[in-house]
Amino acid sequence: MWADSLKDEKEPAWQKAYLDYMFRLFDASGDQLVDLAEYIEVLGYFAIPRDDAIACFDKFALSPAGCLINAIDYEMFVNLWKQYFHSTNINDVGNSLLGTA
Repeated sequence: MWADSLKDEKEPAWQKAYLDYMFRLFDASGDQLVDLAEYIEVLGYFAIPRDDAIACFDKFALSPAGCLINAIDYEMFVNLWKQYFHSTNINDVGNSLLGTA
């Protein structure tokens, strides 16, 4: 199922629904942003230690100038999500989205 969807230009409806679900899960406050506290909380549900969650967030929560930012928006989340599932480069920051420090 995942392998087939990675070949397609447009993601299947179920994958978009999963992406939206995950963003809503991370965005506990409903402000359309995922901040560090929300990120730590959600990764904690999956037994990812706080320090690892912080290290991951710090890898991808960067402005275009490379400065740390307090939160990521939906657009940035989508870009990171695409990297996580489609990238063949182990160093892409999207690989840290779901907790790989």
